[in-house]
Amino acid sequence: MKRLIVAISLILAALFLFNACAQSEKPETPTAAPTENSQPAAEPTDTEPTATEPAVTEPAVTEATETEPIIPDPEPDWFAEAVSFSDLPTSKTAVRYGDWRMGVPTGDEPIKALVIYISFTDGHTIDKALFEDRFNGEYDYDNCIRSLASYYHYNSYGKVKFDFTFIYYESSMTCEEAWHYINDEDENGHFYGNEFLYDIFNEIKAENEAGIDYKSLDGDGDGFIDITYFITGEDLSKTKPGETGYWLYGPAYSATNYSDYGPNAEDPTLKHFVKANYEGLSQEPDSGQIGESGIRAVLHETGHALGLDDYYDTAATEKLPVLQTLGGFDMMERDVGDHNAFSKFALGYIEPYVVDGIEDEITIRMSVSEDHDDVILIPTSKGWNGTAFDEYILVDVFAPVGATGFDWGRYMYIYDNPQGGVRILHVDARLSHYEENEETGEYENVFLDDPNDAVKYEGVNVNHAFYNSLNQSIVINGEKQSIYYHLVEIVPSDKDNTSYRKGTGIDTIKVFNTQNLFGPGQTFSTQYNMAFTNVPRMNNGGTLDYSVTVRAYDEITHEAVITIKRINTEN
Repeated sequence: MKRLIVAISLILAALFLFNACAQSEKPETPTAAPTENSQPAAEPTDTEPTATEPAVTEPAVTEATETEPIIPDPEPDWFAEAVSFSDLPTSKTAVRYGDWRMGVPTGDEPIKALVIYISFTDGHTIDKALFEDRFNGEYDYDNCIRSLASYYHYNSYGKVKFDFTFIYYESSMTCEEAWHYINDEDENGHFYGNEFLYDIFNEIKAENEAGIDYKSLDGDGDGFIDITYFITGEDLSKTKPGETGYWLYGPAYSATNYSDYGPNAEDPTLKHFVKANYEGLSQEPDSGQIGESGIRAVLHETGHALGLDDYYDTAATEKLPVLQTLGGFDMMERDVGDHNAFSKFALGYIEPYVVDGIEDEITIRMSVSEDHDDVILIPTSKGWNGTAFDEYILVDVFAPVGATGFDWGRYMYIYDNPQGGVRILHVDARLSHYEENEETGEYENVFLDDPNDAVKYEGVNVNHAFYNSLNQSIVINGEKQSIYYHLVEIVPSDKDNTSYRKGTGIDTIKVFNTQNLFGPGQTFSTQYNMAFTNVPRMNNGGTLDYSVTVRAYDEITHEAVITIKRINTEN
C-alpha cells in the first residue's frame, strides 16, 4: 500500500512538470478564430483555455514602414559657381571726354596744376602747410576726400596724378573792393568777372618772381596750362550776401576776347581754372558743408575740368525742387562720395564687361575695392556703339568703401542693408550737334550717330543730347524729346519710389537710400520696373532684352553675385 501511494505521487509530479513545460512554449499571439475557408491546425495542442483559465486576446501589431525624409536641394554656393569678373573680357570706351571736350589730359604723365593763392589786405592769415595739404596731401584711401591728389588717385584707380606748383600773390585790394571789381558792371554794361583772374595771372607771369617755366605746365602740349586753381583769401561770393556772379569753375572760352589768351605752345595760358577760398579749404570735409567752397567744391569743379557735367537739376526753383537722379550721392551731383560708374567709364578709368548676347544666361561674381570697380554694361536691342556715349544699363556694386565710405551715413538714409548692394544705372549719353539744314539754311540739332565724329569736330557744337534737368526743351532730328530723358540716373529697387520723375509735374527731392540698391532675391528688368519713360522701350526705341537677378551679397567683402538672363520682350 505504501508503495502504491509513492507511485501515484511520482506520476502526478511528472504530469505537473509536463504541463508546465507545454505552457511555457505557447506563442504570445493567440490563434485566430477559424472561418469557413480556414484549415485546421496542423498540430493541435492541449493548451486550450479552460474554465478556470480564460483566454487573453492581444491587439494585432502591424510593423511600421519607414519613410525617407524629404530633403530639399541644397542652396547653391553662388560665390563658388559664378564666373569671376576678372575672367571676363572687358572693353575700353573708344572715345573719352578728353578726346573731344577741352578736358584735362589723363594719360600716363601727371596733370600739371598751377595753384595761385590771392591774399587781400584785410584777408586771412594763411596756414601754408594746411593749404598745400588740401591739394597734395598723402594718399589715404579711407580719408581720400581730404586731399585733391588722394581723391583722384583712388577715384581713377591710380590713373590720375598731379604735379602742383604753388604761387602766393598779394593783392592791394580789400575783399569788398575785389568783389565789386568782379561782379559790378561798368558804365558800358561790361561784366568784368573772370577777367580779374586773367589780369592777376598775366601780372604774375610777367614778373615771374618765382622763376617758373610755364611751358612745363603744359603737360599735353596743347598751348594751355593743364589746370589752374585760384584760391582767394576770403569767400568773394559772400562778401555781399545774396549776390554772386563768381562761378567756381571757368573754362578759357568764358573770358572776353578768348583769342587773346591762347593757345600758345611757347607761352601757355589758362585753359581750365577752378576758384575756391581759403576759408572753405581750411575746414574739414566732414563738417557737413555740402556745396560750400571747400575741398569738396574743388573736387567737384576739377570733375568739370576733366570733362564731366553737373548731375544736379540746374532748373531747380522754389516751385520745382532739385531733381536728384542719383539720389544726391555723387561728386558731380551734391559734392558727395565718389564719381559714378558712367563718369569713370567716360573718363577711361574703368573697362566694363559688355553683355554680347552669345550666352542666354551668365552668373557673375563682382566687387568694388580700392583698386577696381567691376562694372557690367548691358546694351539695348539697338546695339552698342563701342563708347561711353550711347544708351545702356550699367551694373556695379555700391558699398561703403573709399570716398563713398567716407560719406556713408553722413549724407544718406540707411534702411534695410547698411552695407551696400547692387546699383543699376540707366545711362543715355548719346551725343548731338548742330548742323546746317541744306534746304532751310538753318542750324538744327541732330543725333551724332558716330561719337568718333565728336573728335573730328573737336567738340564744336557737340554735346550730350540730355542732361539731368527738367527744364530741357530739346528738339532733335525734328522731334521733341521727353523731359524725363536723363544723362544718368539710378534705377531704384523699390519701383514705387519714382515720384521724383513722374506724376504731378512738381517733382520731389529724391534722397539716396539703400532701398535704391538691389539685394539677394531681387530682379530688375524694364518689364516690371517703372523707372523708364517708355516701358518697356528704352529712350532710343529699343528694348532691354535681359533681366538682372542678385543671387548673393557679402557685406564684409562687398562681393555680389548676379545672373544676367535673356528674356522675351516682344509682348
